[in-house]
Amino acid sequence: ENCISFQYGYKQIAEYIKPRYNQYEKIIIDPRFGDWNIYFGVPTSYIPYYTKLDPRQLQKSQDIPNGVFFDKYEIRDINWNLEKPKHSYLYVVPVYNAATSKQLKRLIEINLPNHLPAFDLYTY
Repeated sequence: ENCISFQYGYKQIAEYIKPRYNQYEKIIIDPRFGDWNIYFGVPTSYIPYYTKLDPRQLQKSQDIPNGVFFDKYEIRDINWNLEKPKHSYLYVVPVYNAATSKQLKRLIEINLPNHLPAFDLYTY
């Protein structure tokens, strides 16, 4: 059973975000996932759907360096050497791009049905 190919985890990420949405100024999601981040997902489809984001917000999406921005979401590669975390940011990263900054704290780990870790959610 290959849950990775079904992009398992985005629904669980959205379920975590939805009740906490107002706590964050930005929600930054790295679209890579799977073994050593060899896959690129489409959180731009899953996250708005499962959080029931107003479609008009998604229609206002804009391209940004290495990704796309809509509402308070940034879907982009995260380079921890260049990232400037803030207390009001939530980071969703694949486990193989674990936050290297000692300043970030992990809030939750999203696991696949086979119990292997898939995504970590961090804040400052």
